[in-house]
Amino acid sequence: MMITFMTVLIYACTLFFISFLDCYYYDMDYMTCISQLFTFDTGIREWYVYLFGLYGIFHALYLDLRKKNNKSGSTAENG
Repeated sequence: MMITFMTVLIYACTLFFISFLDCYYYDMDYMTCISQLFTFDTGIREWYVYLFGLYGIFHALYLDLRKKNNKSGSTAENG
């Protein structure tokens, strides 16, 4: 589960730094900046960002599960 943990950690750090910079530039409070990151505005193609973010998390979960299955399968054959 380390790959998934690192993917979520990188996503959370990116979210934190983007919202922090938005608060600094636009002189707004932190919760308003975070809530505006998750709003859908028509016509600006934000769904690309969400699509690739979800793809990254699901791919990390897939890699973790495959790695776990390979480890458990190799120990059963050698044991």
